Amino acid sequence: MMIGGSPVVISGGKSLTRRSFQERCLMGLPAMMAEQRAKALAKAAEARTARRALLAEAASGAVSVAEVFELGGRDLVGRTRVVAVLRAVAGCGPARVAALMAICGVAEKQRVGALNDQHRERLVRALIS
Repeated sequence: MMIGGSPVVISGGKSLTRRSFQERCLMGLPAMMAEQRAKALAKAAEARTARRALLAEAASGAVSVAEVFELGGRDLVGRTRVVAVLRAVAGCGPARVAALMAICGVAEKQRVGALNDQHRERLVRALIS
């Protein structure tokens, strides 16, 4: 398999040039109209604002971390990273959050919606102690 302008042979005996190989394997994003792009940007801004409000409530203590984890089934909460929720808690900096996540066996990029019951329980217990 050479991709330096010479043909690329894929299993099955077909040979493709580099350009046709890239066209078949790499799909580009669909072109969006200006109106669609504006809607997508507005929706993303709305989600960021709502997520910021949720984290502010967690930071102020109006909502506990356990309650945030229970709301993990909702779209907005489910897409929030566990690290962001834990860092919102007073007294939890990057080092403590990393240690909690490692002790509880939660991946660094884990989202709240993907946490299982054991992980939720471990994180809440670790925060309390």
